[in-house]
Amino acid sequence: MDGKDEGVYAWITGNYLLDTIRADSPRGVPSYAVLDLGGASTQIVFEPKFDSARPDAALEEGEHKYELKFGGQTHVLYQHSYLGYGLMMARKSVHGLVDFMASLRTHGNGAEIGNPCLAKGTRKVVEIRRPNDEKAQPLTKVTMVGEDIGGFESCNRVIQLVMAKDSICETKPCSFDGVYQPSLLDTFPNGKVLLLSYFYDRINPLIANTTPSPKLTVSTLADLAKDVCLGRPSWEKRWGKDAAAMVELENRPEYCLDLTFMHALLRLGYEFDDDREVVIGQKIEGTELGWTLGAAIALVGGELTCKI
Repeated sequence: MDGKDEGVYAWITGNYLLDTIRADSPRGVPSYAVLDLGGASTQIVFEPKFDSARPDAALEEGEHKYELKFGGQTHVLYQHSYLGYGLMMARKSVHGLVDFMASLRTHGNGAEIGNPCLAKGTRKVVEIRRPNDEKAQPLTKVTMVGEDIGGFESCNRVIQLVMAKDSICETKPCSFDGVYQPSLLDTFPNGKVLLLSYFYDRINPLIANTTPSPKLTVSTLADLAKDVCLGRPSWEKRWGKDAAAMVELENRPEYCLDLTFMHALLRLGYEFDDDREVVIGQKIEGTELGWTLGAAIALVGGELTCKI
């Protein structure tokens, strides 16, 4: 399935289960923006609202535009699938950039490389394809270690380079990597945000046993990342009584990278405010969030049109 269709179907699933697009849903209730983070790509789908007093303010035509007729209403959606910005691809990009920067300072093959995106005191063997490696040859294995000088801020600077925020924007406004996207601040200022897949997998273990359940905002991800990146002493201080959370942290040296990337995606990439509230989800009333239900709903009860 094409990434753009997967994202739209996930939007339908989430909003149907959250009761914002059904025929009997309360009128005027804003739909959720749905952000899905996979391994290879990440998708964003939301329903922008433009100021009718501004004749030039409208969603540009293109494959990013979908019209959905469902429940007696028409929803005009913006969607984009960012191939190469899924979590596993982000890891590869960060490790590759760290390796390149280390090569400028000189190191031998097999030497340990300090990586600010690994939690302090952790290490991981990663596979890198260096410029002089032939594609037919095995990848180069490199041991990366969490440096004392590393942490959330240092990692964030590396991820900012990976995200290509300054790429040429041919059709304005753009989010990142030169991709056109209506401003969320202007066209989706108050709508709720639903985060799926790896967002849930990484955030939930760190808050699942917190009582009362915390209100999640974009800044929450930065707060979590800061403590995770500081290493084990910080983990024990915050999560020492949560055995499940400690196991997660101990088995995932890249937890610091993952959370920092997620925060950058929301804050730098999509330009959500730090205080923007978000919701993470995996299931609602026993039904899995994802594209499957949305595809079925569109097939049997909705009319979905991609505008090209």
